Amino acid sequence: MLSVRTALSGFFVIAVVWPAAAQEKNEKIQALNVDLGFVNASGNTSVTTINLGDKFVVNSPDKRVIFSQTFNAVRSQTDGTKNAENYRGQLRLDYGLGGKFYLFGITGWDRNVFAGVARRFEETVGLPYQALALPNDDLTLLGVYDNLPGLLPAPAPTGARFKKTDRFLTAGLVAQATGLVGRWDLTFGVDQTRYSSWFEVVRDGEGWQGRFLGRCCHPTPIGSITMTEDRFSFSWPNEEHPDAPATRFEGRVLGANQLSGVMIPAKGPREAFQGIRAPLLERFRAPRWGRPIDLLADGLKGWVVREPATSNGWRLDNGVLSNTPPSADLMSRQRFGDFRLHVEVNVPPSGNSGIYLRGRHEIQVQDDYAAAPHPRRMGGVYGQVTPTSLPAKRAGEWQAFDITLIGRVVTVVLNGVTIIDQVEIPGITGGAIDSDEGAPGPIMLQGDHTGVRYRNLRIEPAVEAGGPIGAAIVQAERDRFRAQVARDTAALRNLLDDDLVYIHSNALIENKAHFIETVGTGRIVYDSLVPVYMTHRLYGSTAVGNGRVRAVVRMNGQPPLSVGLLFTTVLLQRNGRWRLASWQSTRAQP
Repeated sequence: MLSVRTALSGFFVIAVVWPAAAQEKNEKIQALNVDLGFVNASGNTSVTTINLGDKFVVNSPDKRVIFSQTFNAVRSQTDGTKNAENYRGQLRLDYGLGGKFYLFGITGWDRNVFAGVARRFEETVGLPYQALALPNDDLTLLGVYDNLPGLLPAPAPTGARFKKTDRFLTAGLVAQATGLVGRWDLTFGVDQTRYSSWFEVVRDGEGWQGRFLGRCCHPTPIGSITMTEDRFSFSWPNEEHPDAPATRFEGRVLGANQLSGVMIPAKGPREAFQGIRAPLLERFRAPRWGRPIDLLADGLKGWVVREPATSNGWRLDNGVLSNTPPSADLMSRQRFGDFRLHVEVNVPPSGNSGIYLRGRHEIQVQDDYAAAPHPRRMGGVYGQVTPTSLPAKRAGEWQAFDITLIGRVVTVVLNGVTIIDQVEIPGITGGAIDSDEGAPGPIMLQGDHTGVRYRNLRIEPAVEAGGPIGAAIVQAERDRFRAQVARDTAALRNLLDDDLVYIHSNALIENKAHFIETVGTGRIVYDSLVPVYMTHRLYGSTAVGNGRVRAVVRMNGQPPLSVGLLFTTVLLQRNGRWRLASWQSTRAQP
């Protein structure tokens, strides 16, 4: 029997039941139910339920014996990321006495992967009984699952998969491999050899396509993308020399928000890399702007050369900041999140420079009078966003930029003309200071190309927590996240208030000592904590914050679990340091 129906809950349900032919005295019944559900609650959530059963009934004039075995599996995921998984296997024996009384024996296993709990259960219904003993390593479902592949058509890459655990057999629908799809912020090397990179993968019909950004320059297409389970590989052709051997990448997706791998060039040594999923940087309300800050008011005291060991050709004369090669990039000592920036620039013939927003997203500055718009020309977000027009002036003339950056949405006005209007920046650009897109960063002026002059650098930072101290509060939040991931209990002692009340999303309540012990002993391991957004309100020496973070967590040695958390925090300022006094979170989509 096959039935299809739509339930009031919004689930699309498919039920499949097939009985074996009944015998005169004895009968055997097998059943398979598959429920596929979809709900839309703070994201795209799907639920898959599989129930497998096998019952054998022995009839005789004086007794009736029923042996049944069932297996149930429920899997829930939001936006392609698993957030709950439950398995239960059960054996039951019913022994009828004269058709009037039955003895029931039930035993089995229950495993809740979400909560990290695995336990054996024994139940009873009716008269007292002696629980059945089962082997420790086997709970097959007789012949039920032998027929499953024929019942569920498997159009690639979706199908049926079976996995034998230490206790019982599980069966589930395998979703399309989506672990690599999205944008990734990469870090190559360590210490002095460290540099940042980026790539993205998107769906293209039945396959994938993407772009990769190397150490410099701009993103270019990648090809030959393959994914198997959590493993991936792709090639990166040489854009300037298409016939040259391509660079290969091989890696592994670690949970929902991390990956690692190795870059294999055609010539030269391999390079290992680590990656995190790029933050969304969503903003849910318009910012309030603070007082303008003159970035040249203190001369060069407010600036630092990116690499102190390199030549410094920057100087400030009569309010004009100029650069003479050989030189290096110049960074503001102050760091900013969202802001409005005004800057005037004078580009010499064939001149080339750039304005890096938060030190990661370059607005191209170069001599492009009368040129057509291009993502690598004047006013473009280098290699990432193309202006709609290019009203550049002649070389040697002063030109004005007004740039607004909110999250990863940018607006660029060049010489009074809006050339980029509230466009999302996909990722970092070549030469970024790091790949931590969610963190505040400096204004950086590119100085390692040609000479250039700047003046009237003014910035209006978004007001967080009611004043400039908002950056310090956000930094305290980020420092705590990093300490949790690193299991740095010494840092946590300084970042947590003595009166801390920490309420986990599963309603576990801990004080400071208990929370530090939980993190330090690894009862809860934070593989990653990636803030998506944070806002704060200031009340004297108290700050109340709200935000959202993507977390990959392991509890009690269980596999990694990816969750999204909406949180409320209370921070207190004591002895000049902001410390967490209260945390409460609830699960949302990852």
